[in-house]
Amino acid sequence: MHPNGSWYAHPDNYKPETFETLVYSLKRVCEAAESEGTMLAIEDHTLSILDTPERIAELIEVVGSDTLRFNMDPVNFVGSVPQAFSTTELIDYLFDVLGR
Repeated sequence: MHPNGSWYAHPDNYKPETFETLVYSLKRVCEAAESEGTMLAIEDHTLSILDTPERIAELIEVVGSDTLRFNMDPVNFVGSVPQAFSTTELIDYLFDVLGR
């Protein structure tokens, strides 16, 4: 968490080693989930390491587990007030990048 609170992105979110740590951890968690016959869902947020659709797609691909899924919350990708009132383009883009 950012030292100033949870409404700030932590600078480490953008370091390659943070992504590598997340991949390592998710691979282990996904192995456990698979052995238990369950799934794991991650969710996006602009202040987290999962801040773009491309980043999430990369993570899912690199982890490479069928147990890892994505819980899409489009509101977490809204970047402006005008975009909040015209979300069709955003949602179409999210499905282009992440939909399967």
